[in-house]
Amino acid sequence: MSRQKGFIAGLFFLLTAMNAGAQFYNGHQMTFGKNRVQYADFFWNFYRFDRYDVYFNQFGTELAQYTAKYAGEQLPAIESFFDYTVDKRLIFLVYNKLADFRQGNIGLITGNDELNNLGGVTRIINNKVSLYFDGNHRHFDEQIRGAIAEVILNEMLYGSDLRENITNTTLINLPEWYRSGLISYLGREWSIEIDNIVRDGILSGRYKRFNRLEGTDALYAGHSFWKFIADRYGKSVIPNIVYLTRINKNASTAFLNVLGFTVRDLAQEWLLYYQDQYYRAQDAPALPETGKIIRHPRKKLIYYQVKINPAAGYIAWVTNLNGRYKIWLYNEKTGKKRCIFRKEHQLDQIQDYSYPVLAWNPTGQILSFFTEEKGGIRFYQYNIATKELISRNFLYFEKVLDVGYSPDGLKLVLSAIQKGKSDIYVHTLASATSEQITNDVADDLHPRFIQGGKQILFSSNRSSDSLTVMSACDQCTRATFDLYLAQYPLVSDVLTNLSETAYTDNLQPAERSRNEFLYLSDKSGIFNRYLGRFDSTISFVDTIIHYRYFSKSVPLTNYSRGILEQDYSPGTGNIADLIFNNGRFNIFSHETEVPGSVPPPVPTPYRTNLTAQLRKNDSIARIPKTYIPLQMLGSTAGLPKLLDSTLNTTRQVDINNYVFEEEKINYLNAQLARQNIVITRDSANAGSLWPRVRIYETSFYTNYIVNQIDFTFLNASYQAFTGGAVYYNPGFNMLFKLGTNDLFEDYKIIGGVRFATDFDSNEYLLSFENLKKRLDKQVVFHRQVFKNYLYDYDYLIKTQTHQVMYILRYPFSQVFAVKGTASFRHDRTVLLATDVRSLESPNYVRSWAGLKGEVIFDNTRSLGLNLYSGTRYKVFGEYYKQINEKKTDLWVLGVDFRNYVRIHRSLIWATRFAASTSFGHARLIYYLGSVDNWINIFPGKYPTFDQSVAVDPKVNYAYQTLATDMRGFTQNIRNGNNFALINNEIRFPVFRYILNRPLSSAFLNNFQIVGFADVGSAWTGLSPYSGKNAYDKQVIDRGTYKVIIQSNRDPIVAGYGFGLRTQVLGYFIRLDWAHGIENKVILPRIFYLSLNLDF
Repeated sequence: MSRQKGFIAGLFFLLTAMNAGAQFYNGHQMTFGKNRVQYADFFWNFYRFDRYDVYFNQFGTELAQYTAKYAGEQLPAIESFFDYTVDKRLIFLVYNKLADFRQGNIGLITGNDELNNLGGVTRIINNKVSLYFDGNHRHFDEQIRGAIAEVILNEMLYGSDLRENITNTTLINLPEWYRSGLISYLGREWSIEIDNIVRDGILSGRYKRFNRLEGTDALYAGHSFWKFIADRYGKSVIPNIVYLTRINKNASTAFLNVLGFTVRDLAQEWLLYYQDQYYRAQDAPALPETGKIIRHPRKKLIYYQVKINPAAGYIAWVTNLNGRYKIWLYNEKTGKKRCIFRKEHQLDQIQDYSYPVLAWNPTGQILSFFTEEKGGIRFYQYNIATKELISRNFLYFEKVLDVGYSPDGLKLVLSAIQKGKSDIYVHTLASATSEQITNDVADDLHPRFIQGGKQILFSSNRSSDSLTVMSACDQCTRATFDLYLAQYPLVSDVLTNLSETAYTDNLQPAERSRNEFLYLSDKSGIFNRYLGRFDSTISFVDTIIHYRYFSKSVPLTNYSRGILEQDYSPGTGNIADLIFNNGRFNIFSHETEVPGSVPPPVPTPYRTNLTAQLRKNDSIARIPKTYIPLQMLGSTAGLPKLLDSTLNTTRQVDINNYVFEEEKINYLNAQLARQNIVITRDSANAGSLWPRVRIYETSFYTNYIVNQIDFTFLNASYQAFTGGAVYYNPGFNMLFKLGTNDLFEDYKIIGGVRFATDFDSNEYLLSFENLKKRLDKQVVFHRQVFKNYLYDYDYLIKTQTHQVMYILRYPFSQVFAVKGTASFRHDRTVLLATDVRSLESPNYVRSWAGLKGEVIFDNTRSLGLNLYSGTRYKVFGEYYKQINEKKTDLWVLGVDFRNYVRIHRSLIWATRFAASTSFGHARLIYYLGSVDNWINIFPGKYPTFDQSVAVDPKVNYAYQTLATDMRGFTQNIRNGNNFALINNEIRFPVFRYILNRPLSSAFLNNFQIVGFADVGSAWTGLSPYSGKNAYDKQVIDRGTYKVIIQSNRDPIVAGYGFGLRTQVLGYFIRLDWAHGIENKVILPRIFYLSLNLDF
């Protein structure tokens, strides 16, 4: 009869959703995880409307009102497109900038939950929509539309009912292009920028391998695919495809049922559609003929903020790789570059390419730049001669979008955000004071001093040339950007509009000479450079002469790829360009083109259609409308007569043509459209009728549920040592967890239970987390009842463990944190009565106090299920002391280092080094061998635990744990109070790597072939070869004589083999076949079936 140990306890029992962080408690499972760093407190208010709420923090009132108004228009429009009504109230969370959004806890998964929750997590499809402002309301509009579309899409695919969510999120697996592309398409159907990106993707051949696209390529290819579906088959088929995707749990089947074609056939048709469109317009050159700075730019590297030195000799730019940015200085004479500044880490998050913001001092000796750090703005100045870097905080502004120097270098002209608006400011460097030039809801960008600092030229989407303060209104902004001229110092409230044509974007102006300026325009549908000449004529004379300014432009370039950025050097006459071509960013520096050297660019078909659409929208927008909120229809007082008569018809019940209340608003608007009367559901669209501002009070929502089969412990604690070589493995059990948090996920409550099949080894837990401040706090209570056999006796025992932990975590950055834990644990062990001796035996009670410290680093990026790139590690130390006994101190030190190298695409080389040691009056024993969560389906062929390997009885072991992975062996091939391991794996996702088509099957998409090799040891003493290992000798004691046999076992063992990985019903299944190498002998192969991620 197998004897199993008794005292199972949870010194740090945490469910996988929590932030406690296991050490080597039950094998290699280790919590790492990223951090959210709070630098400031946000005080939230909100507007409540009929169908949605808009939350905003301090200084965000106008942005919230803009959100409420636009969302009120777009919500019914998108619902009408999908023919679907959102069941829940939408909650818009408006942040003034992306840096504020990053400080929030929304979406944070503490404790690296994906690694440990093998059955998959059902995060309830909620109704929260997070928005942030980047200085451009056009981008903000796209966010609002895309977010609403995403909420509706989630409800259509996964349902709003909890039971539907549990089923659908497990079974529906969508390609990356499907979801991200559709959301992008609904956010903005098409644009000049998207057209330029898709054109390059099609003409360069990058989009031919549709299935291999990822990231932004997958997003824009998916966007163009959905546009192709809408253009070819009509927009009305899209909701049908989404609906059948949910019904069939498969995207390919949905396309086949709706359109009659497979996704593979449609992808070929889509490619031919855009090839025909773009190749016909491929007459113009893609790039400048000379002046290329970087010969071989990296494909994944984002370049921006290209700035040419005004005194010649240098060019500066910024590169960004997944969030880690660097500022480079390029010497045009030597052709060499050097990095002068770097910051942040590579992370999978929404990237912010709006900073750093660069500008050269007019002397050409100082490069200035702005960064966003710790929630604020920092201003740097770098001397290129001395390489000295100085910095200071830049107060008052929320964000700096662009900057230019005055000719004397004493002032800065800024495009900056304050209170949710982007305006023009002039900042005096000596006094650190700022003067506001514009103050309205319009987006004012790319300001530059001209005419010796007497005028400011900038780009704006304002609808008026007046500088009077404008609050949120219907017609304060336009759909396109024009160039405006302001006198400085201000002598008039009237600006001069320098744009010649309407309905085009004119951006990034730069003075070339006294009456000439360069700018970028999309007049042809592709951003090219134009030379503008402005002059003046007498407008009228009163006490003084008033002038009217006008301009005329000629094209200087005619590229087939749009110019993303330009920067002009007045000292040399050279210009620097940034152009995206063939999937890479290219930087050029050359002389400014001669006017008349290129023919006028021919408008693209999209440009022609866009101009017509903008002209139509503009004419409609100019028609005045009367907005009437729905709640005012209860009374006819003050309503137009036509509306009153229409209401009378709706009040009459027609049983043959009944109009439901939900449909009544659409019916009324259809009847009153020609009279320009609009009935709105929410008062946000009714002029100045705003609801009262409410103060947010903490309230909780259920957002987390886990229901899964499991074969491992849920606790992160060491097992009690029972005096011999035996380790308890839990076997089959069921896990249930339920979590709730407040709206902003600053406070989390999690409860869980694990049911064992014998119902005598159950665990219960309750946790509370406070993540509002930078210092995260957590309190955990855990109770466990466990029935087992006492070692060396056939007595049945029952152990009851109660534990309380207080955990603090302090993040220094998004990837680096320290954590400390204080704990108290109470164990009560009862010998169950089976005879007189056990009946009279007293209960055994132990009380332990413990402290733990951890240093955690994690900058890994997910490339797929169990596929990562990057590095993560944890260094930890633990101290335990039994309160009711002397000389029971236990110290544990350990490290776990993991590195993931991307060999090619999704082919990954993963390496792990782990080691730990224990010392003190009490020790911890490590049992080396096997894998985590092993389901041994052949126990008769090879036992799970090898009891033939002896344990040193002279060492006072208090606890025991596993040291894995060591494949090719069962548990306890080596043991001791120290261990060290090296694991190597090559992870090859076969089908997604080879096949050039979308994979909707989670089984095929996550199917991996893995080759691995492990080497390690567990030992007692200073080194594995110290001779103090119990397994070095075999003792045969017959009472009258004792025989000691030297076993000559090599303390270091190794294993190698291959495995298969895939996902089935939401579980990540691992199959491994491994040979062990012991004493230079290859052992018979062992088969492992397990359920866990990573190694």
